[in-house]
Amino acid sequence: ATGGRAAHEKVRNRVTHATLEIVGAGVALDVRTWSARPDKVYALIESDAIGRIERGTDGTVAWETSVATGPRVMEGGEKAQFMREATFDGILRWQELYASAENQGEADVDGTSCWKVVMTPKEGDPETLYFDRESGLMVRRDSVVDSPMGKVPVVSRVEDYRDVDGLRYPFRVRASVMQQDRVVTVQSIEHDVDLPQDRFALPAAIRELLAPAPPKAEASAPPKS
Repeated sequence: ATGGRAAHEKVRNRVTHATLEIVGAGVALDVRTWSARPDKVYALIESDAIGRIERGTDGTVAWETSVATGPRVMEGGEKAQFMREATFDGILRWQELYASAENQGEADVDGTSCWKVVMTPKEGDPETLYFDRESGLMVRRDSVVDSPMGKVPVVSRVEDYRDVDGLRYPFRVRASVMQQDRVVTVQSIEHDVDLPQDRFALPAAIRELLAPAPPKAEASAPPKS
């Protein structure tokens, strides 16, 4: 429905520019994301209200840095979830990321007849995806996000699919997070862009966190009397 496996596999990297609006709070964030095969991501999120947030992975380490938290390395379920989302064309490679996928039959999503599919990852909480029975496109995703604040349920409605280089992407996602509505609106998507060689390199502050601690100096023996 989104263009076919062969068309997806031709793409080497993707650059997305979007805005994230926190509805009712008067907050709008500029979101730029660079992603490349097989599982590399760098995201830059900026606004006057919250400053600058950076997140990414070099394919091995998942990390984040912001004014609120400083530099930190993701671990456990949070890392597993981030790495699944960082997998390029992850929906095509679901067998690598999920232990099972179960079609639980028909379900209604805002008046649209859908297939309800429960995806159970190899690590983390199940996700429920709803695919329009007529178009085959995903229209809703229910998930539980692992975060420093704990597990957070998220309901995302996926809308406004548009063609980009023969592939179809949603240009709007409306998410409900902890009784707060957020709207992501995509401004542009580019494929196979010339990227700097260090685009996905770990920041210096993250490398410092990962550096082994220096060995402790041995206590010197007291002088003999």
